[in-house]
Amino acid sequence: IQRVKAVVDGTTKRINVCTKCLKSGKVERAL
Repeated sequence: IQRVKAVVDGTTKRINVCTKCLKSGKVERAL
């Protein structure tokens, strides 16, 4: 599990996501 900045409902939040979710593209990372 990693803490990353992700776009949730159009806003940037820091959330915990699993590495599998990141690689599968389920989580859109904020730049």
